[in-house]
Amino acid sequence: MKLSPVHLKIIVATVAGCVLLWLGVNVYAGKRADSWLQEFVAASEKSQSYHLRNLQHQRGLLSSEGHVDVALIDDCGGLSRSESMTTRLTYRLKHTIFPLALMNIEWSIEPLGKQRETFEKLFSGQARLEGRGKVGLNGDVHSDMRLPEIRWSSQGTRLTVSPSVGTIVVGKDTLKLDWHTGKISTRGKDSAMAIDDLRLAIDLTSTSRGLGKVALMIEKFDTSDFTANGMSLVTQVVEKAGRMDIDITPETKLLQAGGKQFKNLVFDFGIHGLHAESTDYVFKLAQTSCNFQNLTQQETDKLHASLRKLLFEGFSVGIGRISGTVDGGDLDGKWSVTLAKTPGDEFFLMPVLTSQGELSLTGKDIKQIEKKTLIALGFAQEIPDGMRGSYDFANGVLKLNGKVSEAALIETMLQTIEQKIRSFLRGEPIPGTGNDPAEEEMEAPAEALET
Repeated sequence: MKLSPVHLKIIVATVAGCVLLWLGVNVYAGKRADSWLQEFVAASEKSQSYHLRNLQHQRGLLSSEGHVDVALIDDCGGLSRSESMTTRLTYRLKHTIFPLALMNIEWSIEPLGKQRETFEKLFSGQARLEGRGKVGLNGDVHSDMRLPEIRWSSQGTRLTVSPSVGTIVVGKDTLKLDWHTGKISTRGKDSAMAIDDLRLAIDLTSTSRGLGKVALMIEKFDTSDFTANGMSLVTQVVEKAGRMDIDITPETKLLQAGGKQFKNLVFDFGIHGLHAESTDYVFKLAQTSCNFQNLTQQETDKLHASLRKLLFEGFSVGIGRISGTVDGGDLDGKWSVTLAKTPGDEFFLMPVLTSQGELSLTGKDIKQIEKKTLIALGFAQEIPDGMRGSYDFANGVLKLNGKVSEAALIETMLQTIEQKIRSFLRGEPIPGTGNDPAEEEMEAPAEALET
């Protein structure tokens, strides 16, 4: 089939149009990379932990390259400006549009100044973390990472960390990180430690608010004092309907220490039902003010209002699950303290406070002498194959193992706590902290009599 001149012109024009469109999109990607870098530099000025400085960027038609200095800062005074660490991030961007990526990235980061020599000693002459990745069509940055082996020795102590690898995905307000190293070991000063298969997994759905999940997992942890297998520590922060839940769960499949053996230990700690907006403000103020140092009057007033909201809205603190096997005995328990929502304008602790807890130990290997002693003292009740202890506190009434018990000491303690909370919420000096003028007046005559 022979194409007519008209058809040839149409085909040539279509191909040329596609090429021009492809080049135009690539040029747009290059310009977009410029604006992204400028936005990152500007945003870093608001950071409490790092600043981006000295951006040197050279853009070409299909690629660009450059570097920027990353200065780690400590506005709380732990490090002076001269002591703060500065690294250089060098990058090469290929802004050639692909089906699933806006551009490809090659990058490396290495320390500058005095820290470089230290890092070269740690990494056997190398001091560079590097990786490759891409920028997705939604703007998220995907990359792998590689870190060489670490070797360090000082005053008879040796540290070795095997080469580590990982992946990272950074979004506008999200972060995913998966980092893994095979072995970490230290020896010296009559002690030794060996860690096998360490992994860090981070999945933050909001980096600005700290929402998401962080998990640290270790296959084996061996020291001079104990050995543990299958260790994990998972922290999760979520928001539901204006309330924030924080859960921290350490878990160990096998622990041998002090001649005892523990299996499948789980300790599920949580703080639930926190007023989300108030919690966000308290956490952010703690970061920006170096843990509430030197607050302005406006910040102090808003802090009091946020803490008041947290208390009046109520929340719960507890251990949802304590379980495991201890020397052949099965451990199972839970514990909670709940503050219900406070009606009115005055805070009273006793009407809104409830607390419950129970702990049981069952198994044929339980020592009978310890069991009988705890039951005789009223701390536990006998159950099939073991013992269980429980308590319940509500409306000022304390029950131990189902029986009403004396609670005068607890009531006195709660009244003292309530008085301190109410003084704080009113902006008055808190009793017992040394900031109450009335207490100083009472102490003065006593000091005069002593002299």
